[in-house]
Amino acid sequence: MGDMAVTEDTAVAKVPPSLHAKTVCNTLRNTGPVIIIDRWIFFRLGNDMLNIKVVTWSLAIWTAFTFVFCIVYGLVTPASMHMTALLEQVLPGFKWLTLSGFLIGLIESFLYGAYAGLVYVPIYNFMHRKWVRQ
Repeated sequence: MGDMAVTEDTAVAKVPPSLHAKTVCNTLRNTGPVIIIDRWIFFRLGNDMLNIKVVTWSLAIWTAFTFVFCIVYGLVTPASMHMTALLEQVLPGFKWLTLSGFLIGLIESFLYGAYAGLVYVPIYNFMHRKWVRQ
């Protein structure tokens, strides 16, 4: 596509004479706003706002994975290195090495992550609209 420079949130491309600028814009239409100035194309690389569904599911899965990792870690290390006390304090109903305790801990960990995403994304997007997109 020619010479291309990328900054934090904007890419700039110089269209060679052999390639029509309109053709390049059609291929880049999904990237956001496109501005053409004398065969130079300026286009946004994406949306700076966070998607609440993506972040919420990502955090929920990450916290559930972290819980499982902590359980496995506790099974392969000596008892003095376990995180049993912390898990029992943070996750109500969790009991070490019981099936019901594991399931309760897994569900609660997932819900903690989902809660974090549901609270964080609106705050981030609000602050982004207020301070960055002026």
